[in-house]
Amino acid sequence: QTKADIVFKSSQPNAPKVTATPQEFITGSWRVTAVTANGFSVELQQAQTADATFDWHAFVATDK
Repeated sequence: QTKADIVFKSSQPNAPKVTATPQEFITGSWRVTAVTANGFSVELQQAQTADATFDWHAFVATDK
């Protein structure tokens, strides 16, 4: 598998800024894609030989 879709528990007011960090060494490149108010995807350049865990944070900025 080279893609994981993350769906937020509730829709956000707009697309958040998303950061992600792999907890294992990843073979090849990876990226966060398709960020929307409902979720995002983590896409790997190539399939891994073992499960890969990512920590992530989504931050929605609000105007004041």
